[in-house]
Amino acid sequence: MTARTRLISVMSANNEIGVIQDIAVLSAAARRAGVMMHSDAVQAAGKLPLDFPASGVHLMSLSAHKIYGPKGAGALIVEQGIELQPLLHGGGHERGLRGGTENVAGIVGFGMAAELAQVEGPGRAAHTLELRHYFEGRLRQELPEVSIVAEQAERLSNTVMILVPGIEGETLLMHLDQAGIAVSSGSACSAGTAAPSHVLVALGLVGETGRSAIRVSFGQDNSSADVDAVLTALGALLKQFRGMSLTGWA
Repeated sequence: MTARTRLISVMSANNEIGVIQDIAVLSAAARRAGVMMHSDAVQAAGKLPLDFPASGVHLMSLSAHKIYGPKGAGALIVEQGIELQPLLHGGGHERGLRGGTENVAGIVGFGMAAELAQVEGPGRAAHTLELRHYFEGRLRQELPEVSIVAEQAERLSNTVMILVPGIEGETLLMHLDQAGIAVSSGSACSAGTAAPSHVLVALGLVGETGRSAIRVSFGQDNSSADVDAVLTALGALLKQFRGMSLTGWA
């Protein structure tokens, strides 16, 4: 932070590698410096306990679809006393902040999803953590050439980013999709780009290494059988691509 810093925005948990940030410590430093702080808590919601006052941030973003609510509904929590200026003018909707009819069905669905997340969130997190540990344990044992990004960091219960040497993430994504397995090559928000994401570049994972990343996420409806299917498919693809490399096709 410098004398020119006006706003800091930090994710509560990264959406690609799952790493959890110490938002309370960062917001305390921001407040001491007189700097406004926002946290994107979209990925953390429903997986971590969220307490807006305790977090110390001035603003926090949430999205319904990450807690099994409808797409297209979100929320910005604003500390009392902060005045926002509209980006879109015309109409008095959203207390004068945004013109356009509110998505009533989406908002109601968001509210119900939030209530369910309060009750079911801890159980969901325990379930996905068990799956993540099972997945990572078998990876280390059966596919040691595959590495786990930020393995030693505190991460979300459901998110694993792995690097599969010798195979581009987009190639892996397509082959796994054909096997009925839905994963993503990095951030689902930046699909369609072949370049490593800015998150991986910041970690020093550039070039072929950065492009070999895929993100595996677990949800409340997944089971150990799903993990087995992913591992079986990954093992077969690694064996296939090793053979292609040996014969000069890769």
